Amino acid sequence: MDKALLLCFIAKNSTNPTWHTEVTEKFKGILATDRIREIPCLESAPKENLLDGQLVVFKGMIQDMFDPEYFFDSYEGETSTGEKVMKTGRFRDTIDVSC
Repeated sequence: MDKALLLCFIAKNSTNPTWHTEVTEKFKGILATDRIREIPCLESAPKENLLDGQLVVFKGMIQDMFDPEYFFDSYEGETSTGEKVMKTGRFRDTIDVSC
């Protein structure tokens, strides 16, 4: 599933309470096949070949943080024409308020 398709799915379904379950099932289906080998490893893939928001494999250590970390489940952005649109902050390090 490419980034544009995933972001489109999330944007259209962010008000649907089960959208995250549907995304989870889609990824489970992909990851249960040999297609998992197509996902690049963050540590070894050339950085210029990686796209913003692309799914990658990352091997690392999880540790406790002293301060909580927050993310926006959804937020309102604005297009260049002033139209308000809902966006998701899931799976993102930063938010983009422009559309």
